[in-house]
Amino acid sequence: MRRGCKLFRSFESAMRGIISVIQRERNIRIHLCFLCYVLFFAWFGQVPSTQIPILFLCFGLVLAAELFNSAIERICDRVHPEFDRTIRAVKDIASGGVLVSAIMAALAGVWIFFSPAVLLPVLHKLFAQPVITLLGILSLIPAYLFCRGKKN
Repeated sequence: MRRGCKLFRSFESAMRGIISVIQRERNIRIHLCFLCYVLFFAWFGQVPSTQIPILFLCFGLVLAAELFNSAIERICDRVHPEFDRTIRAVKDIASGGVLVSAIMAALAGVWIFFSPAVLLPVLHKLFAQPVITLLGILSLIPAYLFCRGKKN
């Protein structure tokens, strides 16, 4: 019984950390919005099921990199709150890791979505169903508000 309780607490701690980063960090909210749009277009464009695990792997790597970056930034700010060149370099390196993972994920997305088997059905459906196109455009408003977050 105690092991199950410890396991539950570890999941609870992990979720608390994820929620904390989502609440405080704009960049992870931007990544989450991209994730939603990519999933929608994957479904809408009928991306082959063999490509879907690649998309999920890319999502996971980018989000994990963002979480690690946020943890590194917080610990650096806590340990050394005043400006320090070494701390700045550590933070820059961590954010560089996020950038590299995001670029690689974007390249994988371009590889998947710009194939004729995916791109042509998406374009055809968007032109054939203008309501879907309009809803997609209107969805940019709540996405923007979510990414912007609260003003402190």
